Amino acid sequence: MNGFSHQTLNHFVNMQHSVLKCAALRQPSEDFQQHVRECEQAQFELMQKWVRRYQDAKETSIKR
Repeated sequence: MNGFSHQTLNHFVNMQHSVLKCAALRQPSEDFQQHVRECEQAQFELMQKWVRRYQDAKETSIKR
């Protein structure tokens, strides 16, 4: 999967999560909280997509 490991992905998501959390603590308006939740949901979905792609690629290479 062209060098894009699961660990890299997790690290990226955790980093983004921390950034969003800090921002939310400094700016706790309801709109912003909603924005943070939407970002987290989008990131979760993106991660799921990458995980599926990674697993598919792994299974394909095992079958070969």
